[in-house]
Amino acid sequence: MDKEETAEKETKKRKKKKPQKIQTPPQGGRIKRRYISHPLAEKGLYKITKEGDYLYNVNTSPQKASASVRFAIFDAPDLVNGATGATFTSLYGGNDPIIFIDYEWKLDRWFKGIGSNFSLKVGSGIMIASGKGRLESTGQESKESFTFVMLPNQAALAFKLKIWDKQKLIPYAEGGVGYFVFNEHRDDSDPPLGRFGGAAVLSAVGGLALAVTELDRDATLRLDAEYGINAVWLTAELRQLLGFGSFNMTSTLFSAGVMLHF
Repeated sequence: MDKEETAEKETKKRKKKKPQKIQTPPQGGRIKRRYISHPLAEKGLYKITKEGDYLYNVNTSPQKASASVRFAIFDAPDLVNGATGATFTSLYGGNDPIIFIDYEWKLDRWFKGIGSNFSLKVGSGIMIASGKGRLESTGQESKESFTFVMLPNQAALAFKLKIWDKQKLIPYAEGGVGYFVFNEHRDDSDPPLGRFGGAAVLSAVGGLALAVTELDRDATLRLDAEYGINAVWLTAELRQLLGFGSFNMTSTLFSAGVMLHF
């Protein structure tokens, strides 16, 4: 048998040889992936994308305190001038904007466990209103204009119903006391410094906080790295003030604003 006949038989054998079947997992399952450790895993690497980007787990800084700013419309319908009988609403309109600025400390530094849901809050703010006076004899509007400036100083114990770490909506409640100081000044400067006063109040608050930064993880990390702010919340709350004494600041306010954790 010459070399040409031998090569022809070998070619025929290769053509008759059946192709190998690709083995598939039983019951139509998928082939299991095998993960291998990466030297950068100890530094937080958890994924490498198809584009070659290295993704790391980055923990935010611990939350120790927070600050908030809220806006509301203030009215005190039970605040009455004893001399003229004029009410605060009749003099100033009862639709005056007020700003609340608060700072709070988490109590988990002193009370472990449940203390993480409680915080001590102190704050103040400012309200400026303007209106016309009233004549004592007739009750009619006078020519003099008045400016009313008030600082709503308050202190409260706050509770946030936070159950898990990445909770996006948190109900909260507060209860506390306050002492509002104010000044009423006439445009003719009589008396020159106006009249000062103060009013004690009790306060009760119920509200909701919506986590904005939980919707964007990258934005959270940038804020934390650059400014130390590790959470931003939008807040909406109902505040009931119960006044007593000579100046009754009883009022119901709906406020909305923003709260920063750091």
